[in-house]
Amino acid sequence: KALTYMPSGGIAAAATTHDPYAQRDAAWMSAMLTSGCRVQEFSRISIGAAVMALNSRRLVLPKETRKGKARDHVVLVTTALADAITDLLRIRETLTGHVTASCDPADALVVNRYGARLSVRSFEKRIKYWAIKAGITANVTPHWLRHCRGYNIMKKSSAQDPRGVAQAALGHVSIASTGI
Repeated sequence: KALTYMPSGGIAAAATTHDPYAQRDAAWMSAMLTSGCRVQEFSRISIGAAVMALNSRRLVLPKETRKGKARDHVVLVTTALADAITDLLRIRETLTGHVTASCDPADALVVNRYGARLSVRSFEKRIKYWAIKAGITANVTPHWLRHCRGYNIMKKSSAQDPRGVAQAALGHVSIASTGI
């Protein structure tokens, strides 16, 4: 099955490769780009949280998984994010050989080749790998996807002060963080 969203740059380099790990990488990069999640938050998303997000159209990031543990954050699940989460669940089944419905809801959404949760360091290595494959010379990190999300919101917003829209979408406590 082809990915259900239009990737670009490093995401395209992974999406056009038929290897399931490349497909996994394309799906999580797209999910991070469309959600604005921090890599630490995203790495802790479970199967149960992903399924709940698809059903409720809201991805809840508990304060325990967030930087500074300030408060829970709710990410609205757009069509693009829902497509990426659906792809991640499907790819997870392919990689592990386990049907999602029979898995523990606390199990990781994004897994490594051993079926364990993909580490933050692995997310960092994988995005660098795909950036190089795509000919991107900038120092691309998973956090770069979060900045892209904030920038895109501010660029497309018609609000008088688009920082407030970006602040809410990214879950910043302070508008000063959003301005940076």
